[in-house]
This record gives sequence, structure tokens and C-alpha cells, in this order.
Amino acid sequence: MTTDAGKKQLDADQDFDITDEMEAKMQARLDGVIKPDDADLEGVPRLEKKNDSKDDSKDDEKNDSKDDEKNDSKDDEKNDSKDDEKNDSKDDEKNDSKDDEDDEKVEYVLPENYFQAMRHVGWEPERIKEKFEEDPEQALKDFKFYHDSQNYITQQTSDLGRTQKAATERATEEAVKKEEKPEFKGVDLKAVEDEFGEDNPAAVAIIKAMNENNKVLYDEVQSLKEVRQQQQGPSDEQKVIWNTIVTHFDSDSMKGFGEFYGKTESGKNWDQSLTGAQLQARMNVIHEADAYHAGMKLQGKDVEFSGALNRAHLVISAPIQETILREQLHGKIRKRSKGITVKSSGRKAVDDTSSKKKDTSEKGFIEKTKQRIKKITGRTPES
Repeated sequence: MTTDAGKKQLDADQDFDITDEMEAKMQARLDGVIKPDDADLEGVPRLEKKNDSKDDSKDDEKNDSKDDEKNDSKDDEKNDSKDDEKNDSKDDEKNDSKDDEDDEKVEYVLPENYFQAMRHVGWEPERIKEKFEEDPEQALKDFKFYHDSQNYITQQTSDLGRTQKAATERATEEAVKKEEKPEFKGVDLKAVEDEFGEDNPAAVAIIKAMNENNKVLYDEVQSLKEVRQQQQGPSDEQKVIWNTIVTHFDSDSMKGFGEFYGKTESGKNWDQSLTGAQLQARMNVIHEADAYHAGMKLQGKDVEFSGALNRAHLVISAPIQETILREQLHGKIRKRSKGITVKSSGRKAVDDTSSKKKDTSEKGFIEKTKQRIKKITGRTPES
């Protein structure tokens, strides 16, 4: 039999053996982990790493796939960005090209004054339109030549008319000065005194008083005659001229010159509706037309006052023709093409010789203007 001491020794040895066995198995497991491809050891379960390897592989594949997708996405974005930049660049180039083309294109406009000038030389509107549409550039050159030529003729004729009118006015003034105004012829008081003074002084005093009263009555009658003459209305010819003037400035052809000539409001006079410059511009046209009309009569040619106004307008408005064309592009016919810039003739408006000495005040200017209009038309603007 085994004694108690022997059992204790056996238990100690057994525990030692178990401990060695466990260490051996643990070592085998570790070896299996480190060397998964080695053969299984007896009594040691092999630690499989295949699943872990597969999982790792899958994770790697997923990560690689994600990286590829990210890289592809970045590449696509870069490519798209480059494509967009190229497209934008092309669009910008196209737009710039279109803008350049638009800049090179200038709209041809037939100025109203050129149109009227061609009408003065006898061209019908249809002929003017055909000529302009056929070759705008050449047409504008030709029309400008006619316009400037017509203005030159108008100015020469007006100068002739002004000279003739000035001579007529001087002759009229001299005739008026020579004409003696009728004076009051009363009783010869000296003769009355010589005859009755000493014998009948009362009668002499009565005669003197009656003579003075008669002189007062005579002066009053003469004043009434002058007022009556001044209050006489304009003649039929003057009425026609005034209506022609009003119609001219209110016509459609003058709409493009609204800032230059102004516009009269309904129920208001010229001096109430127009500025001083606008009133002066209208007066320049009227005086130029009157001078041209007189010049044509001196040559034995009778022209309508409306035609004289149209010609005068072409002369007076010539300096601002370029401004009117540029700001309003006003004309009856328009055509787009590459082209030129239309310039005015550059002539200065004819100075009004009758108004060299002007009242500097606005009120004085308006009053003088009214008198000048009345001299031509027989009426003031408000009548």
C-alpha cells in the first residue's frame, strides 16, 4: 500500500507532469498561430487563420475599392472641372467674339434733316428709301452733300433778303421822320388881343380858355387814333404766316428736336412754355425763314413760307444734328451694318443781325422777341 507520504509525493509529481503537458500544448498552440501552414500536432487543436485572412482580405479589398472609388471620383471631378473650364472658356470666347462683332456693327440712321434736304431737291420718299437701302454708306455721303449744298444756298438767299429788308426798313424810317405830324391850330390869340384887348379884355380871356380846351380835346383825339391803329388785328396774310409757324414747330418732323425748340403746352404762351434758349432757337428759324422768303421774292420767285421755314430749320439746327443723331437715333429708315459715323456739316447757325444789341434780362429778351415776331406775323405769340 502506498503510504500517505507516497500519495503526497505522487500528487506533487502528477501536478508537475500536468504542468509540463499544459506548457507543451500552449507552446504548440503558439506555434500553430505563428506557423499556420505546419501540420497539426498530436493532441493540439490547430488554430485556423483562414477566416481571419479572408476577412482581412475582404477588408483590404473594400478599402482598396473605396480608395479606387475616391481616386476615380477625384479624377472625374478634375476632368469635369477641366471640361467645364474648357466649355466656359469656349463660351467666353464666343461671347467675346459676338461682342466684338456687335461693336463693329453700327446702326445706320437716315437723319431727318438729310431726308428733308433730299425732299427739297425733288426726291420722293420712295426714291430716298431705295437709295439708302441699296448702299447706306454712299447714300449718307451723297445726302450730306445735298444737305450742305442746300444750306449754303439758303444762307446766300437769306443774306440777300436781309440786305433788301434792311434797306426797306431804313427807307421807311426816313419817310416817317420826314412826315410832319398834324399839329393843333387854334385861334390866333395875338390878333385877338390886338383887336379886343383894350376894349374887351373879358372876351379875350374867354377866347383863350376855349382855345386851350380845344387843344386838349385835339390831343385826346389824336391819342385815340394811335391806339386804334395799334389795336387793329393782323392782316389775313399775317394770320396765315403765324399759323404756318405754329404748325411747323408742332409737326412730327420736329419731335426729334424737342430739347432744341421746346414744346408749347396747351393753353400756354411761348414765353410760359419755353426756355430762353428754346425761344431764341425758334426766333432764329423765323428770322432766317423771313430773310430767305424775302430773298426769293427779290429774285422773282414766290415760295411758300412753310418751305422757307423748313430750309431755315436745316440751317439753324445743323450744329446740333450730330447730337440729335447720336442721342435719339431719330430717322425714318434704319439699317444695321458695319459702317461709319455720320457727322454734321459743322456750320454755325446764322447770327441774327437784328438782335446784336440784346437786353441781358430775361424779361427784356422776351419782350423784344415778341416785338420781332409781331413785326413779321402781325401778332405776338400769345395772341
